[in-house]
Amino acid sequence: MRTTILITSSGPNPSPANGRPLTTFEMFIQFLQAFLFAILAAMFIASGLRGSH
Repeated sequence: MRTTILITSSGPNPSPANGRPLTTFEMFIQFLQAFLFAILAAMFIASGLRGSH
């Protein structure tokens, strides 16, 4: 018995579910979300390292 496993990955898919390409505005919003997440995560980690409580 032979089992074949097919794994396909095209990486993170930048297109929405309907398959159309992203507009510039949508790409800008995604950039803002990533930037804010990084800033908030950095602030959270820094507050834990500082230990000011």
